[in-house]
Amino acid sequence: MNIIEFLNRPLALEGGRASSLAKEIMASDRRMLADMGARASPNSETYDDIAVIEIKGILVPGDFCYSGWACGYGYIRNQLAKAVNDSSISKIVLVIDSPGGVASGCFDLSDVIYKIRSVKPVIAICDDSAYSAAYAIASAANVVTVPRAGGVGSIGVITMHTDITKALDQDGIKITTITYGSYKGETAPTTPLSEGALGRIQADVDFLGELFVEQVARNRNLSAQKIRNMEAGTFLGPHGFDAGLADFVMSADEAFLFTREFKGK
Repeated sequence: MNIIEFLNRPLALEGGRASSLAKEIMASDRRMLADMGARASPNSETYDDIAVIEIKGILVPGDFCYSGWACGYGYIRNQLAKAVNDSSISKIVLVIDSPGGVASGCFDLSDVIYKIRSVKPVIAICDDSAYSAAYAIASAANVVTVPRAGGVGSIGVITMHTDITKALDQDGIKITTITYGSYKGETAPTTPLSEGALGRIQADVDFLGELFVEQVARNRNLSAQKIRNMEAGTFLGPHGFDAGLADFVMSADEAFLFTREFKGK
């Protein structure tokens, strides 16, 4: 998935991170992709009867995990399945530090965690922050912890349309788009975005945004309107607790100690 494909998809990603991510990837795309391959590593461990699954970096569809950079929803689902099916595991810890990622896949994974938490306790430890898609995942746990200077929230959806038509004009390049179906290609970066296309994109974003709101409302036992009123805002630790998005404000180390004593579901 290249940068244009990524940014042209609906993202459950903290807003500021979306724009900075574009600059980062375009500036060092090849270097980062090579580095990702070199650093691919398992992100799950077992401590006594506790399965610990790290969820760090940008969240995307796929069955892979590149330490610190990107984590696939399929990979997380597979690690959860192993923990659930392992009779020696009594609790599951999700260690999360992520600005979010692609909307597609995160809500289904949130549903999986929501079901698992009635079988084995799931504790989401924000080892700094869980924003947007990462919060959709965290919110499905039995318990969410966040450090004082960490953050939760950004319950919203964002997408971008990249228009490169002026750049092509300046380089003397003309693109002719030939399609079957009037909507085909309407969001291509080589085509100016029409009002109709903008309206259809907004409708998709609104649909996913409402899905996100309803999911978090269910997971956290909050009203959907309360979530909407947050307007996709982000909340530092104590404010996240006050908003009902976290159960405890504590460091990751304190949260691990808490997990060892946690008995409930």
